[in-house]
Amino acid sequence: HGRAEGQPEVLARVRAARAAGRRVVLASMGTVVTGDHQDFGWNGRPVGADGQRRGLTGRELCRAAWAGIFDAFGGDSAEDGPLVVVSTGPQPDPLGGAGAPPNAVCLPSVPQVD
Repeated sequence: HGRAEGQPEVLARVRAARAAGRRVVLASMGTVVTGDHQDFGWNGRPVGADGQRRGLTGRELCRAAWAGIFDAFGGDSAEDGPLVVVSTGPQPDPLGGAGAPPNAVCLPSVPQVD
């Protein structure tokens, strides 16, 4: 379930999925929201016009997005549905104990150009 793999293994899985006619879903939230930026990062909240921090943290935003992706595209087995590739960023325990479906691969970074 959502096991971390190295980049070459992920590319091989993407190629195999495409060769089998499966769709591939890539979720990458970007380096700012998954990073340590004070205002927009993993634990940051934007500062409003009144100087108060408000809104979602990067962690809350990412976990909500990933949960929606897993709900929409999750399969019952590794071969069921599309292959879901999630770039989680550098934070420890990015999913927060939430389980990824068997057809998802989650890792800190993925090649997006190859």
